[in-house]
Amino acid sequence: MSIERQESALQVIVHTLKDRSGRMNFHELERDLSRKGHTYYDASFLADRLQQLELAEYVPRQHIKLTQKGWDFTTFYDQRLTEHRNNEVEILNTENLQLQNESLKYQNSMNDKQSEIDNLTIENLKLQNRQIKRYVIYSIIAFVAGAILTNISSILNFIKSYF
Repeated sequence: MSIERQESALQVIVHTLKDRSGRMNFHELERDLSRKGHTYYDASFLADRLQQLELAEYVPRQHIKLTQKGWDFTTFYDQRLTEHRNNEVEILNTENLQLQNESLKYQNSMNDKQSEIDNLTIENLKLQNRQIKRYVIYSIIAFVAGAILTNISSILNFIKSYF
């Protein structure tokens, strides 16, 4: 409860400073806070807290003025929501990178497998060519052997005639 109360008082100060061109006397700040019912925290504590949050610059007991971050500030709820969204975006980006990494690994695996398939195809074609060469040679040998066996008697008579 006290955090919400503190944030409420800080938001009042920031919005009051915006209404007054970003600068305010410290005593005016004290009066304005008490007029709006924010007396739970001391004005100097709240001003110090705004300075810690980099929303304002504070010269103790003299004046307070908004920084650029203070001018951009809307509410603590919006700030938390923005931080939450940024965290969600960061988580989603991390998950996206992990998925991209897995996809890349899968692609590399597929490329490796395709390379292995290509190499095996080349080797298979070489073996088929060797087999075809053997088949042709065996066919020629079988043809010659068949021709010789069919005509063995004629060949022997031809050889005898020369000797």
